[in-house]
Amino acid sequence: MNTALKKKPSQKRSQERVGKILRSCSKLLEEDGLQGLTMPKLAKAAEVSVGSLYQYFDNKQAVMQALYEDYLAALRYQITDFLKNIEQHPHWKEGIAHLLERVFKAEQEGGPLAEINQALKLYPELEALDQRHSEEVSELMIQALKHYRFPGTKTQLKELVFFSYSINIGTWSYRTRYHNARQLKQSNRWELLANIAVLEDYLESFKQ
Repeated sequence: MNTALKKKPSQKRSQERVGKILRSCSKLLEEDGLQGLTMPKLAKAAEVSVGSLYQYFDNKQAVMQALYEDYLAALRYQITDFLKNIEQHPHWKEGIAHLLERVFKAEQEGGPLAEINQALKLYPELEALDQRHSEEVSELMIQALKHYRFPGTKTQLKELVFFSYSINIGTWSYRTRYHNARQLKQSNRWELLANIAVLEDYLESFKQ
């Protein structure tokens, strides 16, 4: 459950209400941007009273934190689910391509990237979430590389994964500015090619 929530929704109806609040927040961000998002406007869009909204969230910042926390959890799920079925992809190139395709889809379904990126710069809590997320992703990706028998110490693999994660951050930043269908498809392809090239170079370095 989201750490940004003041009150944990235990009943199905309450859980659905929180889900609707977050979906409404995402929609309002797309329409009005982060600066245009207010608690009264969000309450109206989610069809709840302002008082009910404040039962779950202290302020707009807390709503953004909850939205981002859900977004990151959805990305991590793609990796953990991939690891459960990694045997279906015996070659590392095939496996990495499949995983990145899943991550790309989750990123594009995760909400308005430009506004989330803006919130990351404004709210330290979101940056802290991002740091924890990167550490968890690092451990998961090291598991994947070890499965594919990538050589090296854990420190070397962690450096490799961090560089790969940095490529993703750069792609994510690109998508906040260039986000029509052609540009999104292009950015996905470029990120995949960049990752494959880096991984191939890493493997080659152990043959020298």
